[in-house]
Amino acid sequence: MFTKIGRTTINFEPVPWNNKDVLQASLLVVLFVLGYFLLSWLLVHTFGLVEPAEYPSVTIFLSEGIMIFAVWLFAARKYSTKWSKLGLRPSDRFGTYLAPFLALLTIMIFTAGYSYVSSNYGPEFLKPPALPEGLIGSGLHRFVMIFALVIWGPFAEEIFFRGFMMTALIPTFGMVGAMAVSSLIFAVFHMSVGSIAPIFFSGILFSLLYLRTRSIWPPMTAHALQNFVAVAGMT
Repeated sequence: MFTKIGRTTINFEPVPWNNKDVLQASLLVVLFVLGYFLLSWLLVHTFGLVEPAEYPSVTIFLSEGIMIFAVWLFAARKYSTKWSKLGLRPSDRFGTYLAPFLALLTIMIFTAGYSYVSSNYGPEFLKPPALPEGLIGSGLHRFVMIFALVIWGPFAEEIFFRGFMMTALIPTFGMVGAMAVSSLIFAVFHMSVGSIAPIFFSGILFSLLYLRTRSIWPPMTAHALQNFVAVAGMT
């Protein structure tokens, strides 16, 4: 299957998993996250214990980990397919190593423009929120949190949203439609109305990187760089 996006012709290699698998995997992730926060509430209000959600690194590791598990369950295991089919393979396409930095620059320009317009002319709820104070923490938690945000999170999310979800949606929505739908879900997943537009835009660029290279590493690198810039602004 060949599709032309702009001046680029992309060859899409069909995958065995489908929309039903994506729906089931997504429900598993949502149910796990809801169950985790329900458990947190019960531990505090019923047993008076420390709330697990107060440790954001634990929350990130668990929620991103369930994504990897869902991909394994509904793609790798179910169809006996190799993880390379999900993008865990190198890319020898020209510009692979430069493209993530160009994507990051484009994202930063878009985000800066969006922040300026929304802050000065838009309603309050569309303003991108600042990262919570103390999110990074200190000591060992600081190291673990930076690893979770800059490495583990981008790795799990790119496999789930690009390698798994987007590729399954292409037969139904086409490449452009699958990029848009998966990027919108990716943005909503972050649960911040003010960040939906910038994260959606990032998702589109990550999707283009993946489709262009058929490797998870270029979009993961761009995603990690974006998170690193956000984290660096807090340190």
